[in-house]
Amino acid sequence: MTSEAPPPPCPRNEQQFVLTLNAPFTLEFSGQTTGTLQATDTAAVVQTVLEGLSTIGAGNVFVTSTGSNFIVVFQNVLGLQDVPIIGSVGALIFESYPGCGGSTGGSTGTE
Repeated sequence: MTSEAPPPPCPRNEQQFVLTLNAPFTLEFSGQTTGTLQATDTAAVVQTVLEGLSTIGAGNVFVTSTGSNFIVVFQNVLGLQDVPIIGSVGALIFESYPGCGGSTGGSTGTE
């Protein structure tokens, strides 16, 4: 039986872009779903709601906004690694700066 060397450390935190389509939306991460969010919610509201998911937890994401869209940066426990792409109903999700081993883009979500 051969053993493989562990992968090298990941040099950056993964970022995912949430395009809200200016409509109500929900976000899903690793099997847990938020309540309904609004395109007019602040980045702080979206961050608090995401941190409320046990699959993310407090302090493990940082959210900024650009208009009615959001950038989610995975950090701390979820930082410096490839994480699953956020799922959504009512928004589109793109990996703007994928983590190690991640794709260079992609989207999930429905309108």
